Amino acid sequence: MYGILIAVLIILIFILFAPLKVQLTFKDKKLVIKASLLNIPVYRVKDSVDEQKKDATTDEKAATYTRTSRNLGARIKRFADGFPTAVRLVRKYVGIKKIAINVELGTGDAAITAISTGALWATTYSVMGIIGSVAYIDEEKVEITPNYNDKIFSFDIDCIIKSRIVYIIFIMIAILIKIHSRKGKEE
Repeated sequence: MYGILIAVLIILIFILFAPLKVQLTFKDKKLVIKASLLNIPVYRVKDSVDEQKKDATTDEKAATYTRTSRNLGARIKRFADGFPTAVRLVRKYVGIKKIAINVELGTGDAAITAISTGALWATTYSVMGIIGSVAYIDEEKVEITPNYNDKIFSFDIDCIIKSRIVYIIFIMIAILIKIHSRKGKEE
């Protein structure tokens, strides 16, 4: 009886400290999430973007991307300011092995395309800087290509995040403790 209990406990500890890898890929309007534990696939989800957004113009898509990336940067900054212990744990135990961003932008007008491309470079690297302040990034690749002849906006991202399950549990506990202590102060 105790032998089975000890074996289950050892297996549980082994799984908790096993390397976890999550890969997020957004390409051709499809989001793919793959998770693997000990390089064994354990989770895979494919999702696609709403077809209603297909009718948006290139300028609207570029404006949406810029607005979304600014909001993402603001959210990451608020999280970093509000949960310093969790950020310290994320910096220590969660790593971004690779992040690759590929954007092709064209508005049909060369001047507007050039200005939009510059704005995207600035926004993208601002968000990358904020992400880099929260988690270590081993390899980053950003390509923003202007297309001066056509109206086009395509966005692809590939990101690999590595950690261990036990560290993710510790980070979630730190966040929950901080949230609980804030609720106690508000009442």
